[in-house]
Amino acid sequence: MMIIEDSGIYSTAVGEVGGLKIIMNLPKEAYEEYGELKENEAEENKLDEHKPEEDVLGRTVAFEALKYTPLRLFSEMLDLAGKGEFDIYEGNVFVSRKIGEENKSKELCGGILVKPLISGKHDDSLQFIPLYKEEISFAERLGSRKLRNMFKHFAPEEINEARPDRYNIITDIDGRRNCF
Repeated sequence: MMIIEDSGIYSTAVGEVGGLKIIMNLPKEAYEEYGELKENEAEENKLDEHKPEEDVLGRTVAFEALKYTPLRLFSEMLDLAGKGEFDIYEGNVFVSRKIGEENKSKELCGGILVKPLISGKHDDSLQFIPLYKEEISFAERLGSRKLRNMFKHFAPEEINEARPDRYNIITDIDGRRNCF
């Protein structure tokens, strides 16, 4: 199960697989939208009081994940990891089975697990950073460590927050073609 919590300047999606917490920082608005969805759905489900709260939260998060690409990736990765189809360790690169097939544009289509980029309350967890297909290809050819080293071209705050419109580390830094 995944929850979204307010982490100060970010919203943080938190999932757990095998006792290990995995996080992904989102724009602040994600928590506010999640809170509104949770309230609306709670009112809709008042008549079905026998439903466990987890079902309501799970459907709310699933609805939100359909709307926001980084959450779709995070949710798919957690699901596969929970089924034992994806190994959870630092540096492991995830490629979406769902989004990768549909991806005909410059959309995020996978992710990498790293130590949290900014210290805070989730220091003992792994952080999921969504990736573009060129970044995944780079990691597959040259290794995930080299890709993680590429993150130094961003301020930690830029890469720390999962946004579907961030610069592509491989093809575009500050609007210029990259030679990596």
